[in-house]
Amino acid sequence: MEHSDETGLPSRKPESNSSQLEDTAELQQELPKLAYKTLSYHQVKTAAEREARGYMASWPMNVSAAKNIPFHGSIIGLFRDICEPLSFNALVLMRKSIDYHMNQVMGAATMYKNFWDIDMPDCRQVDVEAYIYDRNLIDAFFHLVCRYALFDEPNRFQGHRYVKGYNKYIAGCIDHAGWDLAKAEAKLDALVQCKGTLPYYAFSLHGIKSQLRFR
Repeated sequence: MEHSDETGLPSRKPESNSSQLEDTAELQQELPKLAYKTLSYHQVKTAAEREARGYMASWPMNVSAAKNIPFHGSIIGLFRDICEPLSFNALVLMRKSIDYHMNQVMGAATMYKNFWDIDMPDCRQVDVEAYIYDRNLIDAFFHLVCRYALFDEPNRFQGHRYVKGYNKYIAGCIDHAGWDLAKAEAKLDALVQCKGTLPYYAFSLHGIKSQLRFR
């Protein structure tokens, strides 16, 4: 699986102005589809603040480990008012990134844990950085899970692949279940076979009305 080179947020560097304009134009074309066009700046900002607080309370990992420094920096700036106000489009991008982290990754990871019937807290409730360092087999499980395409890839507006749910939490679930590598591989194979039958898109941007969507 290849990592995305997109940051998900427009760069502030002057030399990237042309790409910013392209991103903004494409985003504006998508706004009607996402029902943002009828919302005021205040409504979008209020929603972004609410969702960002929920995200930051869900053990999102160290910003460098999560490879989402610009994303986390924009959230901190929103809370502390330490920079100029975010634009309407920047707030929309933030919400899309939060949706990806909270629903398409952490929500889906929790769904997989439930599919395996493992008695472990949901992904949003687990500090994986504290958990994984106490387990000797985690590294082997981590590399095993990386071989499987269990999650949506982030689009250009959603940032980097989010490793908390992608492999660290799933590796922790496998370790918590007490499986060896052979059994873990068999379980992952079975999960991939059944993935299409699970309510997977409840965690995508197309599942906005789902009760599983974070609000």
